[in-house]
Amino acid sequence: MIVGRFLNSSTPDLQQAGKFFAWKYGHSAYAEEQARLTVKRVLLALKQTLHGRQYLVGDVFSRADLTTASMLMLLKPPPDELFLLPASNRPTYDEPLADEPAYSPVFDWRDEMYKRHRGEGVKP
Repeated sequence: MIVGRFLNSSTPDLQQAGKFFAWKYGHSAYAEEQARLTVKRVLLALKQTLHGRQYLVGDVFSRADLTTASMLMLLKPPPDELFLLPASNRPTYDEPLADEPAYSPVFDWRDEMYKRHRGEGVKP
């Protein structure tokens, strides 16, 4: 999904990088759409799994929660109080489908995991 963003960039350097990665990893519009559908299915499954629950497995914080919360960072940047991500880097980690209201409970859960189990915000 990021390769497509590079290919459609107005910056020639990013377009060139996008072409290289598209060639290297066999990117296509079809593959990108299939990846997007897979991400939607995963987000929906997470939303359903978390409904009425605090944790993914059992009643305590586990590796499943930690791994899932960290992987969700690739789709949507966290609030500034959790990570001070420079504004120039935010678009790299902002997948538009993560902003769909249907998935907000998943990202709210992620942010809560970080607030509850990590403590203070991380500063660069």
